[in-house]
Amino acid sequence: MENKEKKKFLILKVISYVLIYIVLIVLVINTALGYINFNNIQNDKKTYFISDTKTHENDEEVITSYHFGIYKIICVKRQESITYNIKLWFNKDF
Repeated sequence: MENKEKKKFLILKVISYVLIYIVLIVLVINTALGYINFNNIQNDKKTYFISDTKTHENDEEVITSYHFGIYKIICVKRQESITYNIKLWFNKDF
């Protein structure tokens, strides 16, 4: 009986380690692609894996939001300046 419990515990431990590593790998890849996309948007180059783009305009500024994974990149264009921000998916765009 004790051997079965040890085997079950070891199997659960291995499964949990595999899941943790998968989550960490996804976060690292997403962060690296977010950094690359951020630099590409700043330099007006082609972006990779952008899932959605939204634009909001008012009298003073144009706000463009590039959604991608757990990050989104916000570009605020005013008359005299351009500001770039990177935010998590749950932060407001505008």
